[in-house]
Amino acid sequence: MKQIATNTGWLVSERVLRGVVALTVTVAVARYLGPAQFGTLNYALSFVLLFGTFWTLGLSGIVVRELVQKPDEHNEILGTLFVLRIAGGGLGLAAILISAAAFGPDDTTTRVAIAIIALATLFYAFDGVDYWLQAEVRSRYAVMARGIGLLLMAGVNVTLIVTDAPLVAFAAAAGLEFVAAGIAMLGIYLLLGLSPLRWRPSWSRARYLAGKSWPLMLSGAMYSVNLKIDQIMLGAMTGPDSVGTYAAAARLSEVWYFIPAAIAASAFPSLIRSRDEGGGRYSRATQRLYDLMIALSVPLAIVVMLSSGIVIGLLFGAEYADAGPILALHIWAGPFVFLGAVLSRWLIAEDLLKFSLARHGAGAAVNIGINLITIPLLGGLGAAIATLISYAVASYGACALYGPTRPAARQMTIALLLPLRGLMALLSALRRAR
Repeated sequence: MKQIATNTGWLVSERVLRGVVALTVTVAVARYLGPAQFGTLNYALSFVLLFGTFWTLGLSGIVVRELVQKPDEHNEILGTLFVLRIAGGGLGLAAILISAAAFGPDDTTTRVAIAIIALATLFYAFDGVDYWLQAEVRSRYAVMARGIGLLLMAGVNVTLIVTDAPLVAFAAAAGLEFVAAGIAMLGIYLLLGLSPLRWRPSWSRARYLAGKSWPLMLSGAMYSVNLKIDQIMLGAMTGPDSVGTYAAAARLSEVWYFIPAAIAASAFPSLIRSRDEGGGRYSRATQRLYDLMIALSVPLAIVVMLSSGIVIGLLFGAEYADAGPILALHIWAGPFVFLGAVLSRWLIAEDLLKFSLARHGAGAAVNIGINLITIPLLGGLGAAIATLISYAVASYGACALYGPTRPAARQMTIALLLPLRGLMALLSALRRAR
């Protein structure tokens, strides 16, 4: 637990730094570009991230599990992952460029921005080093690598604002973070006395990983749709100005999502070991994680909801005033994102990978369906409603409908009742005190 706490501390520190830097850069860029151009930039980012499953391949949790269980085979695992990621990244790049030409907006600036960001995602192939560090519970090195990319991106954005740069230059800065993080990750691996030249890809392992990961790859595609389709549909149905306003609110809402990701990533190796040991420790550990997620996310949602208008005005200015109500609603997707971070790891530990596809597919379908109804009526607020409902379906509702995942649904229900449980415990303590 001490090692997990230390590792989580590093991850949370990095995410806090990332959140602060990213928010500062977002505010500066949004004020500089204005809602229309800021909306175009976010449309390009969202378009590229729709295809994120091509370069992640749904392999992150499976590879961490393999590295935890078979540490002596890490050169073969990382070599196989690298080859798979290069192949997937190439296919993803082709899919993005073809889709942008066929279905994207008839705007040269937007298409160029999409192409620049898409090219940079090829450097995601080096992220296998991060999975090895997670398995070794040594994430502080990965934190250093990603921090280099983040600070470089921030410095470039500031320079672009000062030099009155065009929109395409900011797209290049967004892509630069992928490039710098990938190179820095490789540098950290070399500094630890290891070499990627020892990586040995294995065809048999590639088939094994592909066989295990295809449900997660498809579910990752559905998750990407669920995460970014709101801005794509908003841009197609209402224009870039509304995308810029919505993106300002969504960035403030999503900046907190680093918390569950860091906690779940650090606890995952221990969760696997406790499951292998048997007994009640595994169930208790999972319940504590769900409870922790609600204890963190609900108070945060209340504070952000009550201060949304003031925060938007102070940070983004009067041009983005419509983002206040959107933020007040969008922030309530957070508790389900927090719960979903634990659920996704639990599904990997339980080898229920196909359910990930079903739950994210259901969330994506709900998101698209509600957006078609609410965006014409309410604009960005309608997109926020669709996001909230779809996240609730994907992270919680779908679990109650499938027998093997009902234990997770029960644990999440207990966690959602945490405020009531706390109140009852307080009342009971007061009665005992009397």
